[in-house]
Amino acid sequence: MLSERRSWREICFPNGEWVLALALAVELTIFAAIGENFFTLANFFEVVRLSVELGLLALALTPIMITGGIDLSVGSIMGLSAVAFGVLWRDGGWPIAAAALAALALGCLAGLLNATLITRLSLPPLIVTLGSLSLFRGIAEGITKGAENYSGFPAAFLRLGQGYLGGLIPSQLPIFIVIVAAYVVLLHRSVVGRALYAGLRALDVPEGPVARLWHAATLLREHRGDGHNAALVAHGIGGTEAHVLLALSLGMRAEEFGRIHHLPKAQLAAVVDGLRDRGLVNAAGGFTDAGRETKDRIEALTDELAAPAYEVLSADELDQLVAGLEPIAAAVQAVDD
Repeated sequence: MLSERRSWREICFPNGEWVLALALAVELTIFAAIGENFFTLANFFEVVRLSVELGLLALALTPIMITGGIDLSVGSIMGLSAVAFGVLWRDGGWPIAAAALAALALGCLAGLLNATLITRLSLPPLIVTLGSLSLFRGIAEGITKGAENYSGFPAAFLRLGQGYLGGLIPSQLPIFIVIVAAYVVLLHRSVVGRALYAGLRALDVPEGPVARLWHAATLLREHRGDGHNAALVAHGIGGTEAHVLLALSLGMRAEEFGRIHHLPKAQLAAVVDGLRDRGLVNAAGGFTDAGRETKDRIEALTDELAAPAYEVLSADELDQLVAGLEPIAAAVQAVDD
């Protein structure tokens, strides 16, 4: 809710990440005490150089994780792509650039296979990517026979991953920083995946104060609505299914809910049966524990995706916004009553 002010711990460590930060601080303290060269700038940048690879993989997985998905095969995809790159360059005689593009294309095709099985066949991401992890790793090990090594790459190419700028800063660090910045914009400041919000943003802002308020409220509503749609898709919930779950959360049967009561009873019954087959609805037509948990997860993810629109405000600005809207909301509610 807008009127709830979050503490710095909730903002910086929303999921208890402070425990990991504390553990990392303890590790750094111990290693700095027992390692002669550990707490040095040179070692810091060396750790950074070796971590960029994992950092890029983590960034690629971020949109998947925040929408409720998972991909266990990403490491195997990277390994298979690397093997393909080595084979094409060394054994196939391909130019470095062409081999790199082919390796990237192979990685995209592997991801497309996962996506097709998950979205078209409605298979669980955990099961699909666990299986493809073994598939991609097995293909890579079959090509290399578990012993083949690809080396002898040109010095100019090796500098991209092993070189240093000014003899200290890893050459791939600036690339990583740019990609991190791009993901921040994508996830927090872009309209990707928010079709309705993007459409309204394209409209001119009205001049009149009431019209401006209505326009702003509509933007926020659709911003949240687009996030809600993404949360539903991430949990495999369709449009009519979402209305059924909402009806159940309000203590109503599906056929009593105003948004879908006009639909043919056979159609509603089929939707409810589908939710029952998935273990979300019980025999009496109410929530199961799994169904209520799914509904709660969807709402929590919706809140999380809607939060950036308000986090740009300071605490005082947020209080001012709430104070200004409360009498307007009360007046609208009074008319509705």
